[in-house]
Amino acid sequence: MILMVYLKNVKKKIMDNKDAILKLLKKTYKKLDHNHFSYCSFPSEDCSCRDIKDINEHTSILNEGYIDSMTLVSFISRIESEFNIKISDKDVIPVNFDSVEKIDKLLKKYQKL
Repeated sequence: MILMVYLKNVKKKIMDNKDAILKLLKKTYKKLDHNHFSYCSFPSEDCSCRDIKDINEHTSILNEGYIDSMTLVSFISRIESEFNIKISDKDVIPVNFDSVEKIDKLLKKYQKL
């Protein structure tokens, strides 16, 4: 019984991380207008921005253009602040931040469950 409660709490904490990561992404990418995002360098009539609400835990936020190298630095800083951690320079590589799922995996490395 105690193990079941512990596992339920662990699962909740994992989901809380993913939800918090998605919220941070949404804060990072506020729309300038209904079809254009602050990270996009194209004029709104020439861009093909997709809505941030389309991101799920498996979406490749790097390969699909939701995040670029400059924004990645800012986003990592937000993650460190939100989760009260310091990510080692050796872990600051694009593959660790390519999706919510991968970011969550990195967070688990720095968090004690």
